[in-house]
Amino acid sequence: MDQGIHPKAQSYSRSKPTTFGDVINLEYLDNVKVKIFLCFSNEYKKRALRSSSINDIEFYQYYSAEVDYLTVKIDRNTKNAHFLLPVALAERDGFYKGGYVKLVGYAVEISQNGVPFEITITDSIFFESNARKITDPTILGKFKVQAMEKSEKHKGFLVPAHLTNQSYLDPTVAVKRKEGTEY
Repeated sequence: MDQGIHPKAQSYSRSKPTTFGDVINLEYLDNVKVKIFLCFSNEYKKRALRSSSINDIEFYQYYSAEVDYLTVKIDRNTKNAHFLLPVALAERDGFYKGGYVKLVGYAVEISQNGVPFEITITDSIFFESNARKITDPTILGKFKVQAMEKSEKHKGFLVPAHLTNQSYLDPTVAVKRKEGTEY
């Protein structure tokens, strides 16, 4: 989608709406979903098992969350979706040190009314292996599939920021959000 232009603007300008359902405000985009998959390496386990021949990929932990936006104003300003992961969990598993989280990779999906936005694979997926950024679309696609499958194990740990309260921000504990609840 061209930033700042509604995806239906061209077709909407060709014909006038005839019903209430046909009328749209071209300054807003409704029913937008942002889904994110994050991947971290469990450095604590990696250090404990460093003498073994376990591949790095076995230490990867995947998390996912999504947020639904009722409406988003279309303009040239950057839009951000905010998600939170408990600090205690990140510290325990060794991917949070000194205020910095070491991310192995991520994948992002953005859709409207269930229809995915057209985003290039290199813009929607980032993966780093052995300190080098991977750009091969086949490998990036496999990484995303892996993230989608394996993030179910940690469902509820990564949450949209607007669903949290102050107790979730306590850095000494980790809580898991239960589906269908307000926490």
